Amino acid sequence: MTSRNRNNLENLLICAGLFFIAIVMSVYFYLMGGIFRSFRMLTILFLVIAIVVLIAGHLFVKISKKDIRFHWLFLLAIPFLFFNLIGAISPVTDTDGAGYHLAMPKIYLQKDGFVYHPNVISNWPMSGEMLYVPLIYLGVPPKLIHFFFGILSALLIYCITKRYFDHKVAAWASVITYTIPMVVLESGIAYVDLFFSFYIVAGLYCAYRAIDENSPWLFVLSSVLIGFGASIKWHGPIFVALAFVFISIALKK
Repeated sequence: MTSRNRNNLENLLICAGLFFIAIVMSVYFYLMGGIFRSFRMLTILFLVIAIVVLIAGHLFVKISKKDIRFHWLFLLAIPFLFFNLIGAISPVTDTDGAGYHLAMPKIYLQKDGFVYHPNVISNWPMSGEMLYVPLIYLGVPPKLIHFFFGILSALLIYCITKRYFDHKVAAWASVITYTIPMVVLESGIAYVDLFFSFYIVAGLYCAYRAIDENSPWLFVLSSVLIGFGASIKWHGPIFVALAFVFISIALKK
């Protein structure tokens, strides 16, 4: 299937994904500085990268009416959007969010670095939790970032569908994505699943485009996105293996 209906919105979404990766890496190295002080110099490097990505996205990616157009189906998502926003700004009541996903970032900030905690043993590097750290530090409701990634995921589905089909199909796909019960539930709680789904889907999409357009740079971008996504949840490496199988089969055709 050949590429069509190129969309600047998808480029902006990828820029957003790279921006948050840079933010996570800067937080990582800052917190690692609690153990190795020299690592905090790398915090500045990744903050600079984040700023460069942000500026590049603003200067070079211009959204126009052809990238996303209004459709009456979008009205169906508005009640869900407000419902999810209420959940995102409400106090944290979910067990995992209060006991783990937000608790550990708060402890790391209080201790000014990574520390051992006897009640929490992680089998993955907590990349998703690192996205909560800046919001907790700034006193902003931390669940807003997970809410935001729910919107990013729906927009990503819109872009992918529009590229290969049309605006109407893309509207249906994005609204269905945003209004399914799991996305509605996740958008108002402090979990990491929407981070995970965004990066894995974006990475697989870039891999497909890399094969479709014979672009080595898109392969590199796909590797960054899928690799980061795999670091968010313990079963992330499974998707890396599946992506490898998918790419291997596609390249042989």
